[in-house]
Amino acid sequence: MSLQTQTSGGVAGERAPPEALRRAALAVIDEHLDNLKRCIHWLIEHTVVVLAVDMRHGRTRPQITVAASPRLYVLCKDDCANIGRRQDDALTIYTWAARRFGCDLRWEEVTA
Repeated sequence: MSLQTQTSGGVAGERAPPEALRRAALAVIDEHLDNLKRCIHWLIEHTVVVLAVDMRHGRTRPQITVAASPRLYVLCKDDCANIGRRQDDALTIYTWAARRFGCDLRWEEVTA
């Protein structure tokens, strides 16, 4: 349920009090941070290089950009998927994705 549409349990469409919204927002942030911490620890333990983290407002889960590595295909063999392909002159760039610990992992693989 989005934070904007939560009700206070009373009349349908009635807005939740500001304190309830703050508590709900903090619970979401805490969950994302816990998942992010767990995922980054797991990546580092498996020698995967973390390049960036994106937790902008509106994301349903944190996104972690990692450096391409053959190890990723082994670690994420059951749920990694190619989600994009683009050309840059003679190079083809494939974007890959996987999900671990409530976080979206992304990496790019460049081929000639």
